Amino acid sequence: MVFHWQDWNTTTATVTKLPSYKSGFGTIQVADDALTESLDRNSTQVGRAQGMYVTSALDGSDFHILVSFVFCSKEYNGSTLEIQGSDRLFEKYREVSIVSGTGKFRLARGFIIMETVFIDTKANNAIKMAPYKALKPLTSFSIILLAISISIEAKSQQKQTNLVFYMHDVIVGKNATAMAVAGRGNQPWKPLEFGTIFVIDDKLTQAQDGNSAQIGRAHGLYVSSTLDKSAIRMTMSLVFSNEKFNGSTLEIQGPDTFLANPREVAVVSGTGKFRLARGCAFMETAFADLSTFNSILKWNVTVFHY
Repeated sequence: MVFHWQDWNTTTATVTKLPSYKSGFGTIQVADDALTESLDRNSTQVGRAQGMYVTSALDGSDFHILVSFVFCSKEYNGSTLEIQGSDRLFEKYREVSIVSGTGKFRLARGFIIMETVFIDTKANNAIKMAPYKALKPLTSFSIILLAISISIEAKSQQKQTNLVFYMHDVIVGKNATAMAVAGRGNQPWKPLEFGTIFVIDDKLTQAQDGNSAQIGRAHGLYVSSTLDKSAIRMTMSLVFSNEKFNGSTLEIQGPDTFLANPREVAVVSGTGKFRLARGCAFMETAFADLSTFNSILKWNVTVFHY
């Protein structure tokens, strides 16, 4: 399927932003954008893109997308695809993960290739063309048998990759990479304060030393989502820039129960060389400054991909 994502300023709303960042870093926008068959806004609507995207790169070059494609076309009416990933705005073609779905797309896995076909920088309007491929459950008996044979073949080709790296989460200082963008109005926006939302663009390095080789960035957000301040919920893209995995991403979700060492979060998908990835990531706190909450996390990631 190919459709057009009509991202106009009349169907998006900025809910929080950081005025000190001219790049827009930290801005969160909520969207209810039309999905249409053609470039024309008045062409047949096939669904809506409902969710949010976050400007999660310090230089403004990356959106972290968290949206549901809610279809209303005759064939897929009521079905959804769940989208998570890094939209690197200045690339002609960019790949974003389909992490799940409902209805006719129940348990879907796949990917989208997006291309900007129109943009109005003054009004912040854009149209993105979004062909997608999704793997979905099959229902007829004959096709299930075929799917089993394909699954066995795919498993024989499946790769396992192990990665170890360090994430530098800097909340305080001139080189801060994690910023509080929202919280409860009557409470300070602190890292462990219930309801506080942080947007991050954290450096990933080969070694604990911050000056060691950089292999990527962690783009996304985390939310203090426990009343007892025992965990923060992570939703992020690990965007790799090293030679071996340049441009590939891993999509992370889960609670960071930081008092545990190690703790586990899920790898729910990936792009590029990690397309359709599944896996797990174990984190350990390698360094923490309790006065500033600046920290260095050691990641040990295992992913299965094709």
